[in-house]
Order: sequence, then structure tokens, then C-alpha cells
Amino acid sequence: MDYWGMPRVRTNIHQHVIGIDVANCWAGIPGDGNDKMSVTYSYDLAAYIVKLLDLDEWPEFSVFAGDDVTYNELLKLAEEARGKKFDVIYDSAEKIKEGQVTVPPFLTGYSEAEALEMTVLVSRLTIAGAFDLPKERMNSMFPDIKPIKMREFLINTW
Repeated sequence: MDYWGMPRVRTNIHQHVIGIDVANCWAGIPGDGNDKMSVTYSYDLAAYIVKLLDLDEWPEFSVFAGDDVTYNELLKLAEEARGKKFDVIYDSAEKIKEGQVTVPPFLTGYSEAEALEMTVLVSRLTIAGAFDLPKERMNSMFPDIKPIKMREFLINTW
């Protein structure tokens, strides 16, 4: 979730553009934009990890998610938070499979090859459904933690 609040949001994650650059009102969306992504703000995830440390036993996988959104939903929320329409490009699944993706124009700190490689990887994982985490989650084990939802995150940040 942090990526869509950068550079304004409090985070320790290195700045990067994942599909939608909210700061620059730009979007390069993989596929048709309807693939689900499970997202969590890093500080909410940290709160869950602290709680896990108190457990006597951990399950093999500990799945948490703050919200589930599609790129199309995220785009709508980001435009609402910024109060303007974004420049939007959709990369078809066919193009993504061929490695032909739209690299975010405002991406800094990476070579062209690195930026392309990361964008191709994230796009392929998105259309493969890899970011739609299992619904068997541990959130309910810790009801005192109320992870922020994407809408609130964007409105608060922008």
C-alpha cells in the first residue's frame, strides 16, 4: 500500500512506482485492471508481526491483508483523492507476456533495463493473480488491529 502514498506517506520502503503513480497522476495498468491485489500498509503489517511474536506456535503461513482492490478501483480512489483524472495506459495481457510494458515515466533511481524488468515482473504477477492473497487470513486473530483501507489511506495521504 505504501507505494501509492509515496513520497508523502510515512514509510521505510524504497520509493517505486507500482502501476499507478499517484504523485504524478499517471497510471500504467497491467491487463484489464480487474485483477485483485491484497494490500497492507507497512505499519499495519508491523503491528501484526509484533502480535505474532507473542504466539507460542506459528502456522506455516501467516497471511494478513489490509484491503483487496483492483487497479481500476485503485485508480478511481486515487483520482478521487487527488481531485483530477490521471493519464492512463492499459498494457494487454498479450503484450505483458511478450515483455512489452509501459514503464512509469517518473521512475528514478533505476536503469532503463532495471525499470523494465521490474515492471514486466510486477505486471506478469498481477495478471497471474499472484497478489490476490488467500482468503484464509490471520487478521481475525488480532481484532484490536484495524488495518487502514485503501480509500482512507489515499484520502489521508493526498
